[in-house]
Amino acid sequence: MKQTEQIDNIINTHLRLAMIESPRTDIIIDLFAQYGDLRGKAVYVWNNQSGLHRIGFEELPIQDTKSLMGVLKFIRTSLHYGIYLLEQFPSKRSHKANAELKRIVTANDAFHCFVALLGENINVEKNLLPHTLKIVCDASHQKAATAIAANPIQQQNSF
Repeated sequence: MKQTEQIDNIINTHLRLAMIESPRTDIIIDLFAQYGDLRGKAVYVWNNQSGLHRIGFEELPIQDTKSLMGVLKFIRTSLHYGIYLLEQFPSKRSHKANAELKRIVTANDAFHCFVALLGENINVEKNLLPHTLKIVCDASHQKAATAIAANPIQQQNSF
């Protein structure tokens, strides 16, 4: 299966949240950037140093998105579909940040989003697990990934 089709499958699940564990988040970002170009989708990247920016517009960071709460609020209130890749997602988060993330992934709105948490040893609150897809990229085989839904259904994917 081609990488674009695999990302289509990931994006088109009923889940809005994915944990993509990899020591090489740059490879994951590159794959999603290519996907965004091919599919005409807006792909955004966030980290706590530079804030949120749309891929292809790195010189234009989005205002008030350096903090975790700032980027989560932006995602929740955005009126347009977006794929959000959150690098260096903190393992320790405030109750408010966890609540905001839950609001994003459980919303029933017409303009939805897809949020991917990137890094190593990512965790989410237990109440978010039913809404979360977990993808683990093997460090020794960067193009191999196993996608495991939070429910008992398991799916094998390869990036």
